[in-house]
Amino acid sequence: MEEIELDHVKDRIAFTLDKSKGLRGIREFNFYIQKHLESETNPRVPINIYHKDSKEIKCLQATDLFAWGIRRKYENRDIEWYDVFKDKIKYDEIYVP
Repeated sequence: MEEIELDHVKDRIAFTLDKSKGLRGIREFNFYIQKHLESETNPRVPINIYHKDSKEIKCLQATDLFAWGIRRKYENRDIEWYDVFKDKIKYDEIYVP
């Protein structure tokens, strides 16, 4: 998330992700993301975090498809799908804590 430029955001941040966690996991995730985003943006900009079933949200389905292509690149050394959209990727590095 450090690679996403947020300083130009003026109205609202809407963060939508696939609902894959239970209630406790959602609360912990939201707390972490909320604190991180608040440190990177104007405090007057509202932040909304939505956990949705990806079957209901077409943008999440598309994101899953692209993430699948990236995962195939690293896990299977299969770049066929990755090559289709690689010119659209702005940041591609493996996260190492």
